[in-house]
Amino acid sequence: MKLSYENINYNLAAYEKALAEYPILSQYIEGSVSFAAANAVGMAEFAQFHQFLKKHSLYGFSPISDKSMAIFQNLKKAIADSTTTPRFKTFVMNRTKKKFDEMLSRPEEFDRLLNGAWKSRPAMLRSGRMSAGTRKRERVEGLEKAIVPLINYAILNGIEIDDRIASQSAIAADIEWFFRKRLSFSGIRTKEMSMTSSLIKSFSELLEKENVDIRTLNVKYIMSAIEKKISGAFAVKEGTALRCVESHQWLAEGKTYVAQGSYESNGSLLVSVRDDEGRNRYYPFSAFEDISTRRDDLLRSLLG
Repeated sequence: MKLSYENINYNLAAYEKALAEYPILSQYIEGSVSFAAANAVGMAEFAQFHQFLKKHSLYGFSPISDKSMAIFQNLKKAIADSTTTPRFKTFVMNRTKKKFDEMLSRPEEFDRLLNGAWKSRPAMLRSGRMSAGTRKRERVEGLEKAIVPLINYAILNGIEIDDRIASQSAIAADIEWFFRKRLSFSGIRTKEMSMTSSLIKSFSELLEKENVDIRTLNVKYIMSAIEKKISGAFAVKEGTALRCVESHQWLAEGKTYVAQGSYESNGSLLVSVRDDEGRNRYYPFSAFEDISTRRDDLLRSLLG
């Protein structure tokens, strides 16, 4: 596998675009919003990319190095400085460029240095299960902590990395940003973010109008009452007629289906219908329009 800067450049540009367009990402970075909240509005991957950038920034590396990282001596230093075991620090510094480059096509050797040599390999137990095996504690931690400089070195020198090395669990999530994983704007719940901002703004204006200090209120009661009202309306009764407004594999746009039930999953409503294959399956409620219950009735249930 030969890596390039194309994928990581795309991800960096998408990340900057998301920072400019979606305040929730900045709020996540600042710590005022949790990962669960970012995930609920479809921005989990952007939050993960931030963690990738933050982790390697703490190690002293940026995803795209300058051309000095093409020099093997600079890569060796980065790996050795990130390795704690003295004999392995010496081992890395004494490694020749030829042998190091060859190691990138030898997954077993790379695995031994990255994860530690095997003390006992995985084996079949009498119970029929496979044991995990055990490894020595000493390893070249720099192959994990300095994986970004290593990737840059490989790109700048046109060196191929064995696919099995890229699949190593300790480094796979980081390497993916360079060749497989692309940040996507599809699935981002902009409506929820917009409504939440408007709701907070309206609440702030109400406090200001009534000249109320929020710290004098019982916030637990307020949050509980709001949650109860929303949860009460957040369901679809069995037998409700639903018109499909977003086609899926076994749903036809414009066709009417009958709800069999519903439930909330990760903050979104899923509804069960008998689809065109004749099976009951759950689909996002956003794929339908409720033609049985008027929106005015739902609003009255919230306000009543």
